[in-house]
Amino acid sequence: MSIKNKFPFRIGTSSYIIPDKIIPNIKYLANKVDDIEILLFESDEISNLPDSNTISEMKRLANKNNLTYNIHLPVDIALGALDESMRTNSVQKCLRTINLMSAVNPLAYILHLTGNPNIMGEGSTETIEDWLPSLRKSIVELIQSGVDPTLLCIETLSYPFHYLDDLINEFNLSVCLDIGHLIIYGFSFEEHLIKYLDKTKVIHLHGIVEGKDHKDISHLPKSTMEYIILTLTKHKIKNRIVTIEIFSESDFIASKNILKGYLK
Repeated sequence: MSIKNKFPFRIGTSSYIIPDKIIPNIKYLANKVDDIEILLFESDEISNLPDSNTISEMKRLANKNNLTYNIHLPVDIALGALDESMRTNSVQKCLRTINLMSAVNPLAYILHLTGNPNIMGEGSTETIEDWLPSLRKSIVELIQSGVDPTLLCIETLSYPFHYLDDLINEFNLSVCLDIGHLIIYGFSFEEHLIKYLDKTKVIHLHGIVEGKDHKDISHLPKSTMEYIILTLTKHKIKNRIVTIEIFSESDFIASKNILKGYLK
């Protein structure tokens, strides 16, 4: 039994399920899911940003298979950096990716709002309050460059998400609720789901094993899965995505088997 076109939301997973490049992963997943999260990175040493031929093939496969994409923007950015050159470089890295990937008509761009130096904000003496003016400036620059703010989905990370409420509301940003992150960092996923439900375009699901996340969803409590699926079934948003954010074929198969148990 397939899980494609079976839920009242677009069910998907990451573009790194089999150990290969983006196109082979899309071909593997095309008849299995509704949406694929395209994970992109760019550094001085290595980049997986697709070329024009890859983008053309992505569009062809999407049209052929009733498939959509969401784009996870690079995580090695610091849009809240206090250092202005680091902040502006981060904005430009996001814009390069957005401008490139707009050709595949993504439903969302997943965005980490962090400061410097650490991606998740751990071990830094800076706080989210220190980042907020820089974060606001970065959001303004992204939007002024023509980015649809409703496509920018701000992901829940290690810090209290409510610090971003004013930014989200002022600029009409969307939300990516990462359930695994909320659980592993000790936040209530129920409270976040209720509070941000209307703005949540993307949900990330993954299990946690011995303090490590992004494992298959058999490691999520059954009550958690039931709560999420029931809530999303009752409160529908067009083209909302639920991404099983895992990175191996075995975790994908195990997660798919769990999801099949919720099909009638």
